[in-house]
Amino acid sequence: MEKLFQLMMNKHLKELNPILVGEAEVSPNQVWGPKTIDYYLIHKIIKGKGTLYIRDTVYHLQAGQAFILAPGEIASWVSDSTDPWGYQWVGFTGELAGGFSSVTPVFTAPEGMFSHVNTNLRDPEDTLCYMLAGDLFHLYGFLLNDGKERQDHIRKIVDYILDNFTRDLSIQEIADHVGLNRDYISKLFKKKTGITIQQRISNARYTEAIRYLYMGYPVKEAANLSGFKDVSNFSKQFKRLHGICPKDWKRYDEIRNKNND
Repeated sequence: MEKLFQLMMNKHLKELNPILVGEAEVSPNQVWGPKTIDYYLIHKIIKGKGTLYIRDTVYHLQAGQAFILAPGEIASWVSDSTDPWGYQWVGFTGELAGGFSSVTPVFTAPEGMFSHVNTNLRDPEDTLCYMLAGDLFHLYGFLLNDGKERQDHIRKIVDYILDNFTRDLSIQEIADHVGLNRDYISKLFKKKTGITIQQRISNARYTEAIRYLYMGYPVKEAANLSGFKDVSNFSKQFKRLHGICPKDWKRYDEIRNKNND
């Protein structure tokens, strides 16, 4: 797939207003960000795999999934080293755009989402803008109609995790707190967020551990304070996720941020 990008003529559509569109097949380990934007941006993954870092959470994504970035959010993503992804993206504004902030940032793309992009990206008449506006309205209804009640369940699960991740925490305990069946919340959480409940617990712990590492805590103490009982496994998994040992994280991150400036 060749890389295509189009900054669209701004039609100033009131509710949902597409302003840019594109598609690309990226190289292995290609990184975007961490950065912020001043519009809403949706990516639909059409092949391969990659990793998204957003809202203190790590998502391992693949073809058929999509993710949303809201204005002002710090996010980054990287393509897989062996099966790099290809995706389509649409940036937009509008009075209804804020509604996308109320849904999970990762979701399963509905059938036909952005199907016009592939065949109309070079359209000289810019009618693609109206086609994409229609797609965005359909997606808006799809995501919001997917159940505010279910979103409340997800929010309760995440809130409980964030309040209790530093101690032993089981999925059964979370299910009891929410008042739902364990198998049900496991499937619901994976469907709505793209990760398992256990992964969300681990993500919260890794985020907390990084905070302690920044503060100068030794690796063992940072791991224990964040809820990790096996320091050796923590270090091993940390290096697998971030490509560097936790003891070197602070120095590495300072160098990385300096290079991104």
